[in-house]
Amino acid sequence: MRRQALTRGLDFAQADQGHHQRSSDLDLINLYRSFARLERRDWDDEAIERHCRTFLERVQPSERGGEVGTMYVAPLDIAGGEAWRLPESFRALF
Repeated sequence: MRRQALTRGLDFAQADQGHHQRSSDLDLINLYRSFARLERRDWDDEAIERHCRTFLERVQPSERGGEVGTMYVAPLDIAGGEAWRLPESFRALF
């Protein structure tokens, strides 16, 4: 919350950009609460692959194109409807 408050106070180069980085405390709390309500599932390589493929199929070349950061337009609804438990083999790496 302290970091979010600091970020909200920064002057952004473009006022119409970065709104997700300047959300209110209540919006941030509600976002994390929504994560807590997601259905938990065990990791499934095939399901993850399908989710990623579906997302990548929706990435389109940008009309602005060419410049780093503007070459593609990605859909903003990347979030899924479930939370995947990391496999034990991954958790053990850290």
